[in-house]
Amino acid sequence: MSYILKIFKTGAISKSPKSVINKLVLKAKHNTINTILEFGAGKGEITEAIFSSIPNFTTYDAFELDKTSAHHLSLKFKNINIINKNALHFAELINNKYDLIICSLPLSFFSDAEREKFYADLRNHLDKDGILIILFTAFWLKKQLRISFKNAEINKASNIPPYYILTYKNANA
Repeated sequence: MSYILKIFKTGAISKSPKSVINKLVLKAKHNTINTILEFGAGKGEITEAIFSSIPNFTTYDAFELDKTSAHHLSLKFKNINIINKNALHFAELINNKYDLIICSLPLSFFSDAEREKFYADLRNHLDKDGILIILFTAFWLKKQLRISFKNAEINKASNIPPYYILTYKNANA
């Protein structure tokens, strides 16, 4: 019920399905993941899976706009930096490059211009050979994402609603 009450803020109607999280974790596994950035950490379903799959990270920054969720995340994950700020403006707060960036924000809530700037900021903060994973349900974003992240792979998970997982590997940094 708490998801429904916050749908216009979080974009989520339920927690991320386990099968989708498992696919995301498989795509995230990479030999040299030391630095992780997550957008839309929510209640920590993805955070928990990444945290347990990649235990030797040196930096894990997670953005969560909802104050209650951010507080619970900070209690649950002591060695993760929880940032309770608007993720669209992350580039003003963070200068680091990351080996892994995970985004599960409701991107369809933002204007085209906001998304384009956000995508550019994501690319600029992705380390050489880094991986960007975007989890989304708004199928109409596929075209814009394919243009913004050339050579990205977009897979559809067989869930209701359908989830899409974009995987982009940076080879240009």
